[in-house]
Amino acid sequence: MDDYQGFLSTDVDNRRAGGGNSLIICNWTLMRRITFNLALIFSSMLFSANRSV
Repeated sequence: MDDYQGFLSTDVDNRRAGGGNSLIICNWTLMRRITFNLALIFSSMLFSANRSV
């Protein structure tokens, strides 16, 4: 959950900063969010598979 709070705060900081460098930071934030979501989906899939066995 702390990680997710970090995503939100970095998003706001990126918008405030602007400039050419923010695009790289935004892409990095997006990659981290996608990875985080995939990890959530993967763990929930594992959890449901374990229950059904």
